[in-house]
Amino acid sequence: MASYIETSTAASSGEDFTLAPGASTTLSLSGAAGIPAGCTARIEIKSAAETYQVIGLLSKDSPALVLQAAGTFRVVKGSNPDFPFGVERD
Repeated sequence: MASYIETSTAASSGEDFTLAPGASTTLSLSGAAGIPAGCTARIEIKSAAETYQVIGLLSKDSPALVLQAAGTFRVVKGSNPDFPFGVERD
């Protein structure tokens, strides 16, 4: 896995990425000592109208997701002033 959104306490948005038909990628939260409650990241798909719609959420209870759909996506990480965390992508 490689860093997609750098580890920090601030909210941040990853760059758009595109998956071709039949392709997949794994997204996961990353942190120095596990992921506490309150650390979340939204997975969004870009519509034909160039707007984003939430299609999933990474959290303590669901820290990883395999995305298997064609489209353009991004991940938006929330802030947590007490715990730096990031998002990884393979």
